[in-house]
Amino acid sequence: MFRKLYEDLDGYRYGGFYQSRNPVLLIRDPELIKRILTKDFSHFIDRFTEHPVNESDLSSNLVQLGGDPWKFMRYKLSPVFSSAKMKSMFDLIVQCALDMSTSLKSFADDRSLINMNEVTSHYLVDAIGTCILGIQLNTIKDPKSEHRVMIAKAAKISLGFSIWNFLFKMSTTFRLSGMNDEVTDYIKKLVKKTIKYREENNVIRNDFLQLLINLKNDVLVDDISKEDTHLKYNVDGATDMKKSPLNITDNLLAAQCFVFYLAGFETSTSAIGFCLHELAVNQDIQERLAEEICTILREQDNKITYEIINKMDYLDQVVNETLRKHAPASGITRVCSKPYTIPGTNINLKKGDSVLVSIPGLHFDPKYYPDPERFDPERFTKENVKSRHPYTFLPFGEGPRICIEGPESNLRHIELHSHFRQSDQPGGISVTRTDESAVHTDTSDFS
Repeated sequence: MFRKLYEDLDGYRYGGFYQSRNPVLLIRDPELIKRILTKDFSHFIDRFTEHPVNESDLSSNLVQLGGDPWKFMRYKLSPVFSSAKMKSMFDLIVQCALDMSTSLKSFADDRSLINMNEVTSHYLVDAIGTCILGIQLNTIKDPKSEHRVMIAKAAKISLGFSIWNFLFKMSTTFRLSGMNDEVTDYIKKLVKKTIKYREENNVIRNDFLQLLINLKNDVLVDDISKEDTHLKYNVDGATDMKKSPLNITDNLLAAQCFVFYLAGFETSTSAIGFCLHELAVNQDIQERLAEEICTILREQDNKITYEIINKMDYLDQVVNETLRKHAPASGITRVCSKPYTIPGTNINLKKGDSVLVSIPGLHFDPKYYPDPERFDPERFTKENVKSRHPYTFLPFGEGPRICIEGPESNLRHIELHSHFRQSDQPGGISVTRTDESAVHTDTSDFS
């Protein structure tokens, strides 16, 4: 829908449509998009999904918060995405990736019929659970675990609610959170139990929950360095807040854990499925990717480290091209928080007016990506990236409200493509094991 709206406005910098009875301004021009998302962000702090703070559910999270509560939480949580924090958690994520690879090898040996989305989603539940809550879930070995079932249920409910929320602004009008009581109660109890155990046993871990516990106990943490450019956006007034505009309770901490868990699970599960499909139907690209991964791993004695990910340029190109064709989100939404005049025009936006950026519209615009339906990682060589406006590629948004993806994304590709190959087959994708001992094939159904 957002792609068609974008295409219908071909030749214009912006245009309008109605969301139910509410007018929405759709922005097409990359430079104007940059102003709204970054340069003039102070006028567009909130998303459509801004939700009244409600500590009884999980809606008081970083994604749904607006205004000063969002500023405060964003400023306090930024260190969790610093390079130092990512490096400290890397070995834990590697172990989850190795478990996934072992599981796939056993399926290949048994010639079992498997669903690759299921296998990779189990890996993500384990990896994200380790980084956020510091707990070992082993859902790869126990796919019917309560935790895996609850996260999958939450993702399904959240997707449907997001669509209706955009169309009718239900969350604000009817004060709905989009989450059922069963999932809410489970997450709150899990987080409270983990916090209680750590406090009673003086356990300190280098993970997301520890950062939240520090926030609760008013402990200052600042691991942001010069290389963390994605965290350097200034949020007006955030650093000047002497007192939290939020009541820091265990429920609030649970809400933050939940939204980061859900965001990582939803976006990454779909991304890996689409990537495997694209590689299965583009064998030359798959072979080149596998060659790069295996060559670099051999140079490192087959040890996966945080540093080697940055050496895999073609892997980065493949992942980015997948995100271009199959972006996790269809649009970036903003609500005007104070009067704003569109630069170079006499069009004035008032407080409460809505703005939308169509991600698929930009990603499939032949002006920026010739022959956009074709899967071509060469679009993301350093030279080609420099030739385009940076705001024509926005899979995770941009500016202070950008969604940040951790190293678990590229790690799963390293493990998969160093041991397996995919090929397109009737009814699914064939996954072939490539070690020296044997080659076994089974079919993966992407459903």
